[in-house]
Amino acid sequence: VSQSRYWRMTLGAIDSDAGTARALTLVAGTGDITFTDAVGGGTRLGAIAITSARNTTFTSSVSAASLVYTSSTGTALINGVISATGDITIVGGTGTTTTASITSTGGNIGITATTGTLSLGGTVVTSVGGVGTGTVTLDAQAAAGSINILAAGDITSGKMGFSRSRNTKCRTCGRRLYKCQSIVTGK
Repeated sequence: VSQSRYWRMTLGAIDSDAGTARALTLVAGTGDITFTDAVGGGTRLGAIAITSARNTTFTSSVSAASLVYTSSTGTALINGVISATGDITIVGGTGTTTTASITSTGGNIGITATTGTLSLGGTVVTSVGGVGTGTVTLDAQAAAGSINILAAGDITSGKMGFSRSRNTKCRTCGRRLYKCQSIVTGK
């Protein structure tokens, strides 16, 4: 589905046919996209691509082979769990991108805040066969972009590296992120 002018796309539950994972591509231009129900909740979709939209809202879960979401403006609100068997790529625009839990069982996860703010409100997990072998990348591309990781407890990971984070501070302890005692990392 493609719209070149300001349109609102409101979609309910979307599922693939049994046995055939169908792709979904949406281009809203400067319009808004709202999913009012689960996407792939009954039968997982194939590749989902949302390549432009002003504001995008997922009110429920998303289940697909892969997900690529790119917003040039506005906000993205993902209230449900995103689950994929392949790569998940989320590129937020000038507004705030807020996510619930994100899980990939066979690919990498990349989340980028271009000039807006990225807020992770749940777990971000990538694993193949139950083993955490994928890569999770969080990136604030511009000086104005920020990433907020909110946790009631510790943040735990395997290897963890920080780039562009010399001035990024932990909201819990106020220290620079690479010196934060609230983050527990593996070797």
